[in-house]
Amino acid sequence: MSYFSHFINQDNYRIFLVDSLGALTSCIFLLLLSQFESIFGIPSNILYGLAAIAACLCFYSASCFLSKPKQWSSFLRILAYLNILYSGISFFALYFWFDTIAIYGVLYLLGEKIIVIGLVWVEWQRSV
Repeated sequence: MSYFSHFINQDNYRIFLVDSLGALTSCIFLLLLSQFESIFGIPSNILYGLAAIAACLCFYSASCFLSKPKQWSSFLRILAYLNILYSGISFFALYFWFDTIAIYGVLYLLGEKIIVIGLVWVEWQRSV
């Protein structure tokens, strides 16, 4: 069993902490990337929008972790859907601005989506 699996299996609410920290990390990276539009090629207004969504997801996850709702699996399922929506918006941005996004921007967005989709899979498995 991996350390990650062991960590989240100790407490049903830890997955919310992991998601919250991941969303916070995404938010910070997206804000940093907006300062390097010429290198990554992603329009800064798109990065600001994605960062705002990530901040909202961070707040939602942290709220669930701290409040420890009794119906935690329902909240986790909602979070999985929200993460899928966030990924869909990111994929749309990648598709729509593909001609202007540099390879580094493509790699960042795809890498982030792989991580988010992996997290969604774990969230969905734990919520049912």
